[in-house]
Amino acid sequence: GISFNVQAEDMSATSILGQVELLIAADDGGSYYVPGFGIDNIGDIDIFEGYAVFPNGVSDQTITVEGLPAELGPVSINAFQVNSLSYLPQDCMGTDDVFAGYENQILVVQDDAGGFYVPSFGVMSLTDMCPGYGYSIFLNGAEGFDFTYPDGGMARSFTSIAWESYNEESASVMYADEIVRTGI
Repeated sequence: GISFNVQAEDMSATSILGQVELLIAADDGGSYYVPGFGIDNIGDIDIFEGYAVFPNGVSDQTITVEGLPAELGPVSINAFQVNSLSYLPQDCMGTDDVFAGYENQILVVQDDAGGFYVPSFGVMSLTDMCPGYGYSIFLNGAEGFDFTYPDGGMARSFTSIAWESYNEESASVMYADEIVRTGI
């Protein structure tokens, strides 16, 4: 899951996603960018949208985008849909701080590495959210909402620090060198 938090002059999928070798990139609305088949129905990259990308090859790849920092919202989050959420602030922030005040409306937030934030069950294995990453969010009820990120400048919460410690202590070491961590 990736996202962009700057607005470049040219935000076309070809310009931004064409910097790397991709098999496919998709948004949560059913639009795709498949360069190998000449398919681009994403058009322009929306900074308020997260994208699922599958790179071609096994090595890490980097996309560089220069431009003005993104506004912190509003981002529309729809009910009855797995929303692909972009991360718009310029610095990492504790997940519980990001969604403070929205806990009753959120069922689950997930990253692509298997981290979760489930406020109704007090689960927060996804302790931080950071620029460049995209997140999946599913709501708890039938009402969507427009979300704006907090302005930042907050110290990490005790809950975030406690969960990070718990996650480190509970990580499996059995077969650790043999398992490819995909987040699935």
